[in-house]
Amino acid sequence: MQISDQFNSSHTKGTRLTRVRATLTHILKSDHGPFSVAELLQRLRVRGLRANKTTVYRQLEFFRREDLIKEVNLGEKQSRYEWSERDHHHHVVCLKCRKVEAVRLSENLQRQERFIEQEKKFIINHHELEFFGLCRKCQ
Repeated sequence: MQISDQFNSSHTKGTRLTRVRATLTHILKSDHGPFSVAELLQRLRVRGLRANKTTVYRQLEFFRREDLIKEVNLGEKQSRYEWSERDHHHHVVCLKCRKVEAVRLSENLQRQERFIEQEKKFIINHHELEFFGLCRKCQ
């Protein structure tokens, strides 16, 4: 699917596909995230686009309303964002250099969620599982 097709659905009718929005879409879909707003601004600059922080936040809010991105909290003061169509994964975070990498777990966490729901009579909407430590470079 081309980036412009992403915004041609009925629920996004009337919105313009600007160069900043198209480039942010490309970054979030193809680069390895999750990204802070500062990182997104830097990646836009590298691609020759100048955007202010307000513009990036506005675009992220649009993506969030359209369920295109998810907000990730990695124990920092800032949020990070990544494209929500990726396979379900978790993150390893270096406590020293703050490098973030995606990890996929072989264990079936959905089975664990069902067990918790039955055992605790608790309806789970989603889960977050992140691992914190030191990367190879910082050890």
